Amino acid sequence: MKKPKETLRCQNCSHEVHKWIGKCPSCNEWNSFMKFSVKESENKIKESLSKLKTLAEFNPESEQRINSGCVEFDRVMGGGIVQGSITLFSGMPGVGKSTYILKLLENFIIGTKTPILYISGEETSNQVMSRAKRLGLESNDIYFANEKSYKKIKDICITLKPKILIVDSIQTTISDEVMGAAGSVSQIKQITYDLMNLSRELSLGTIVIGHVTKDGSVAGPKHLEHMVDTVLYFDKGEEEQERILRSVKNRYGSTDEIAQYKMTSKGLEVDKGNKEILERDDAFGYSYTTITSGKRNILVETQALTVENKFGVGRRITQGLDSSRLNMIIAVIEKYLNIPLSYNDIYINITGNIPRKEHTTDLSVVASILSSYYKKKIIPDSIFVGEIGLTGDVNQLKNTKSNSYRAAKVSNIKNLLDYLM
Repeated sequence: MKKPKETLRCQNCSHEVHKWIGKCPSCNEWNSFMKFSVKESENKIKESLSKLKTLAEFNPESEQRINSGCVEFDRVMGGGIVQGSITLFSGMPGVGKSTYILKLLENFIIGTKTPILYISGEETSNQVMSRAKRLGLESNDIYFANEKSYKKIKDICITLKPKILIVDSIQTTISDEVMGAAGSVSQIKQITYDLMNLSRELSLGTIVIGHVTKDGSVAGPKHLEHMVDTVLYFDKGEEEQERILRSVKNRYGSTDEIAQYKMTSKGLEVDKGNKEILERDDAFGYSYTTITSGKRNILVETQALTVENKFGVGRRITQGLDSSRLNMIIAVIEKYLNIPLSYNDIYINITGNIPRKEHTTDLSVVASILSSYYKKKIIPDSIFVGEIGLTGDVNQLKNTKSNSYRAAKVSNIKNLLDYLM
């Protein structure tokens, strides 16, 4: 009987060779070749073809979600963690990722009443337990293991059958299936693939903590973010104690929602964001606007300072606003309001964590500049939401709702002077 033909295939790019080599000539990946039988491969293809179905034959089932008990987290996730899904939780060093996860587990205990498995490959049991004690977290439903081997983690999951699995972190977990040190490209890809299959098999809600690079992106191959179901970023806000949780990818929900927290001695607490409009006596050069994130309107203060420059062309210094956007706004003011700002130094400061492409703050910037230029205070309890066009027209945001302030109804910046006393 003829021996089945065997060859080797790269696990990274599927390049095939007839004898083992250390480095793939196609993708330059090391130790990525594995043997496979051509005959076995053909049989698997035939078996797969027999299981094919059309879209009309499928009967989709609704996702089974696990509510964490934390309203903010569940809202960002789209209603809770979907059973069988895998979530990547990343953030800068020291931002409080492990603290957030431990605080979240306390809410999960109340909501699930099932075992939760916490795997830590970075910190010792004493470090984790001391943090849990500081947060007041004591439960017989949370199981902890200081483990780095994926094989042992899988055995624990099969035996314990938890509903929630926390892996801290994916860069320290090692698989015996591939060569390479912990945190290498091949290891991270294999671990993510194995965890994804394990989550589907045991209906686990898996959260893996990932490191980030200096520029703030997730460390490791980009495949990591493509393979997982949800990618969450945990960042610092403008204030030192402020934390913001946002979703940049979610297969089961929206990516527009954010959650706000404040770091306290007892851990992270929800920041409802109900900031009040501040009234300053004899102050001018400031106004308020809102930005919309999902179902939440966030109040933002815009500050402006205009000072005559007697030595040449005025300077433009901004914080929280793109300088080219400010130059465009100033050009519109000079054109349609006939206000000479070329020889004025203009300083703009927008408080809060505002996306650079957010242009609904334009109207508030104009109002603050005019208030500072004329040294007049804006009508109290007013907010300015709208994008300025090159014609001076204002495109307002329609879904801004609040009972604590009134939106300025401005269709053109020429009407903006009515809001100065």
